[in-house]
Amino acid sequence: MLSINIKNCKPMKITTKSIFTTLIMVGFILFFTGCQNTNETPPFPVLESEYVQPGIKNLSIPKPDTINWVTENLPGLKSLPTTKFAYHKLPSKPFDIGSPYPLKNPATSKPIDWNSLPSSSFSLDSLPQTTLKVKVSVLGDPKIVKAGNLNNEPGATRGVMSIDAEFGLPSLSFSQLLDCNGMMWFGLSNGLVSYDSENLEIYGIDQGLEAKNVNWIFEDSKGRLWMVGNRGSISVVDKKSNLVYEMTSSFNPGQLFKIIEDKNGLFWLADNRKGIEIINFDEKIMYQIDSKSGLISNVAFEI
Repeated sequence: MLSINIKNCKPMKITTKSIFTTLIMVGFILFFTGCQNTNETPPFPVLESEYVQPGIKNLSIPKPDTINWVTENLPGLKSLPTTKFAYHKLPSKPFDIGSPYPLKNPATSKPIDWNSLPSSSFSLDSLPQTTLKVKVSVLGDPKIVKAGNLNNEPGATRGVMSIDAEFGLPSLSFSQLLDCNGMMWFGLSNGLVSYDSENLEIYGIDQGLEAKNVNWIFEDSKGRLWMVGNRGSISVVDKKSNLVYEMTSSFNPGQLFKIIEDKNGLFWLADNRKGIEIINFDEKIMYQIDSKSGLISNVAFEI
């Protein structure tokens, strides 16, 4: 007969650690047992946001067919009405184009022989000339301000814009120039302003530029900006060397309206009081052409 001495057995203490360890072991046993009982791979979950896989179908091109138009006579359908159009029946009234008068004699024409026209040789050395006085200054840093918005011009086509007092120019603009780098320049009554589609850079007395009433801005072959204006003002801004050239001469030019550069690097200025001035900038010489030198008049606005 089997007998057990209960007095000598110690009670087992159950802890949280032992319970957690037992549960982990049971979980591992169930996981491995379940994987060994199946040979199929579980399918990936299908979400509503996934794209449906494209199907494959054979491409078949239909055979060409002939369209047969069938014309039917419908006795109840009347033809569309037509109306003849006559210009002479439109309302009209006389159009007055002025007060025409008949010519006394028929107009005649004669061929022009350019070689038969009077001509004279032209030489710069034969023209009156004087020494060009040039004042050189360092171009100071411009005053930079935020530009205002451009305005759509009423009644104009798309892309035509205008500026007003809200744009930010310090004075009235007399001339404009788009240089080779796409920068917009405005000649003012008291200086020069550049515009880069966002800011305005203002050049004036504080920056060493004395240009006044700039009637014309010109960019020469070296990228320098020439400005001419009232009272014979001639200014040159060299952005590369950061210098300003102010020119005067004993000829005392009048109102200057335009300047161009010829193939020899000479600069021709249109003067509405004293004809045309020619500047040799490298040699600092100014020549003058007026009525005494062969011009019909001393008034020049264009070259």
